[in-house]
Amino acid sequence: MKQPLSLLLKSKLLGASLMNMSVKIASVAILFLLSIVLARGLGPAEFGIYAYTLAWAQLVAVVVQWGFPSALMRSMAITGGEDTVRRRREILNSALAVVAMMSAAVFVAGGLWGWLVGSPRGGFAMLAAGLILIPLIAFSASVAGALRGLGILVWAQVPDQIVRPGLSLLAICAMIWLGFSIPAPDVLLLQAAAAAIAGGIGLSMAYRAIGRGDGKNPLRPMYWGKQSFPFLLLAGTQILNYQIGMIVLGHYMPDQDLGYYRVAVQVADGLNMLLYGISITIAPRIAELHGSDDLPKVQRLLVYAHRLGFAVLLIPCLILMVWGPDLLSLVFGPEYVAAAQPLTLLVAGKLAYTLIGFSGLALSMMGRPQMAATFTLLTLIVNISLALLLVPVLGLRGAVIASVVGELTGNLGIALFVLTILRRDISALGIIGRRERTT
Repeated sequence: MKQPLSLLLKSKLLGASLMNMSVKIASVAILFLLSIVLARGLGPAEFGIYAYTLAWAQLVAVVVQWGFPSALMRSMAITGGEDTVRRRREILNSALAVVAMMSAAVFVAGGLWGWLVGSPRGGFAMLAAGLILIPLIAFSASVAGALRGLGILVWAQVPDQIVRPGLSLLAICAMIWLGFSIPAPDVLLLQAAAAAIAGGIGLSMAYRAIGRGDGKNPLRPMYWGKQSFPFLLLAGTQILNYQIGMIVLGHYMPDQDLGYYRVAVQVADGLNMLLYGISITIAPRIAELHGSDDLPKVQRLLVYAHRLGFAVLLIPCLILMVWGPDLLSLVFGPEYVAAAQPLTLLVAGKLAYTLIGFSGLALSMMGRPQMAATFTLLTLIVNISLALLLVPVLGLRGAVIASVVGELTGNLGIALFVLTILRRDISALGIIGRRERTT
């Protein structure tokens, strides 16, 4: 007996979601292990220099990739017709051409900056290693976007999220085991090599999925660069929102404080995995319920999701708040006990975030991604403003407070906006009527 189409689609969606979650968990675990190895091997000061340089590299890489991770995903998905192969090859090749041109511009700008300003933080070796890493990060991310657009949803993540950090971890561990010292510039160069391998694997997968063309693949970098520019604005806002604390700290604070901040953020970000499983489960359901105009069930789903998120994070957050210093000393080394206070603030903010944390997802699933982007920009403005005001006075605490308040402000704004348009409170504190409970 054949399965109904809707049931078949739901089972495939659930299977893909579980696979995506597995890849995400594995990626976070590898990155966390990599942070532990580097934090212990480099020490707080040099680890701080590494984290600061990596923050700038990731930020500039977003500019270099010019929004193509998202633009390629969309363009590959909607391209069809008799000349699909030729058009897809044209889009991908044009995107890579833009990335190459932007990389060349960054090389020139970075060289001029080093020549005019002088030795940057960590010296010219760090600058050179960062400049080498930037285009390879952009290349790998852009290819991953193309793979997702081609329908390779799970395997698209493997080169960038598993192979790249996995090879970095294996190479660094091997060097340490062989007795070599690995300064921060060499770490970045090893990561650049891993990114090149991951990008090459992803590119071969993309060309194989697209198929062989007739050899006529014209390049139109200006046209496709213009098409992808709106995606750059959103991606730039998101990465700057994430890295602004490290960048502002790097301007005012000593190297070891950057290392403490990186460790605290890495541990707190690990808690997001506990929320990720909830988000991928509720996202399609929100869209389905909103499409059928069943607003009471949309509210009920989101209220219960927020309450579940709070309950899931409560015990891990309490453990980190109470035993944070001991855990940091055990995992990262006794030098990182100073990261306990910023970690406590981040964890407390993360727990408060769970009360409204799925608001942005809800807004996007209800067909208002532009408003979600607007509130992301609000988060960035609050984050930057507070960081510039508080970091010179409070140091590490100032950067953490800015990050927490910015994130809560943006999501609270979204929750209030949804309350305005739906007349329903979607936060964990929302009151669900008796009729909605029984439907």
